[in-house]
Amino acid sequence: MEQGPISGATSARGTAFAFESGEHTRAKPHSDVPDPSFDELPESDRYDFSAVLGEGGMGEVRLCVDRRVRRPVAMKLIRPERAALKQDRAQFVREVLAQAQLEHPAIVPVYDMGTDETGSLYFTMRRVQGLTLEQIIKGLRNDGDAAPPDHSQHRLLVAFESVCLAVHYAHMRAVFHCDIKPANIMLGSFGEVYVLDWGIAAHADPDRDVSSNSGGGTPGYMAPEQIRQQPIDARTDVYGLGATLFELLTHRPLHRGTRAQLLERTLVGKPVRPSAAAPDLDIAPELDAICMKATACDPSERYATVKELHDALDAYMAGDRDLALRRAMSEKHATIAQAFRERAQKGGEGAIEARSQALSSVGRALAFDPENAAALRTLVSLMTEGPKEMPRTRAPRCTAPSAAFNGRAPSRARWGSSRGFCSCRSSTSRASARSRRSWPTRSRGAPPAASSWPSPSSRGPTAIRTSSSRSWARWPSA
Repeated sequence: MEQGPISGATSARGTAFAFESGEHTRAKPHSDVPDPSFDELPESDRYDFSAVLGEGGMGEVRLCVDRRVRRPVAMKLIRPERAALKQDRAQFVREVLAQAQLEHPAIVPVYDMGTDETGSLYFTMRRVQGLTLEQIIKGLRNDGDAAPPDHSQHRLLVAFESVCLAVHYAHMRAVFHCDIKPANIMLGSFGEVYVLDWGIAAHADPDRDVSSNSGGGTPGYMAPEQIRQQPIDARTDVYGLGATLFELLTHRPLHRGTRAQLLERTLVGKPVRPSAAAPDLDIAPELDAICMKATACDPSERYATVKELHDALDAYMAGDRDLALRRAMSEKHATIAQAFRERAQKGGEGAIEARSQALSSVGRALAFDPENAAALRTLVSLMTEGPKEMPRTRAPRCTAPSAAFNGRAPSRARWGSSRGFCSCRSSTSRASARSRRSWPTRSRGAPPAASSWPSPSSRGPTAIRTSSSRSWARWPSA
């Protein structure tokens, strides 16, 4: 649905660049349709209004029924307070004309334009149903592995390829979307993919540049040149697609924070690898490279056209792999695994966690390059060599008061305290205690009173120790 652009942002005409073979060439608008006179727009009562589907900064979208052809349609109306401004009325009409010229399966077709009984401008278009990419990503973030198979990474990447082709189609007709984000991409239940909300699209004009004061955007997805109000071109939409791809892969936005923080972090332009932002997800290094190039702060470092972005992603989907990049990533993880292995073999505190991290890094290294010799050596070492110092573990203790013992104290017990508490060990610990060859030095403490002795075991010898001196006591069964 429509999302509000930055306050005060309007659409305008300007220079469009069609990038072929990496060169910038001027592209003429698809058609030079003049703004129609508002007085010539016919009034219409052919629509029955129903529910409100969504609202935005420019207007609202309603579900209606076209009485003439008896079909549901979506109607977008300009807000009354915006309709009073000639500039906003002209922008609304330009949005209709721009969207109507883009006859592509992934762009919602326009049916009609006119004024209602109150004189408000409207246009009708196909009603599309489904989930926005924003809703899908939110579900993936909340559900994790329980996400439905229809929203697997592979299927979402296939849909994203369709989005790229639709945006490239618009660029070839000198129209820039300027507000690409997950909320403006919809996926239907039968494979449909739509690019929504062309409300702030910048239409080409051969006589002047398109600058960011002629098209708004959403902080966090806007390209740096939009924020700086510099001339924009196809690479501006490449940035929005890159930010959307990052969120698709990681299930989290490229930039987070307040509005001011989003703008600042976009301008700083620190590169972020999706696999580093979401290490728990399976993100290939090729996707890292594609995403980082698309979201480069400098437009000259991005893909020159959306078609180039699409082709890079399509090559990955077809099975092409950058072997040099994968070997480099494998070496990186193998080095990390070696460092954790050395830490694990020293033993002591943290050795178990270090070994787990080493195995995890070895797995990543071998996933990128199954023949990585260093990773294989580390794996063999982890499987065959133990730590130099075993981690210290303490047996569980219980400090419940002992039961009264009516009888003579066992003569073989070694006591270090007269307190009536004992620390009983589990059967595994008792077996370990029986295997000991050296016992602690006998404590000189006096034995406790007979009334505080623990009840003897009914089976076999029992190993106990007092809570104060931790001296072992061994006594025969009753």
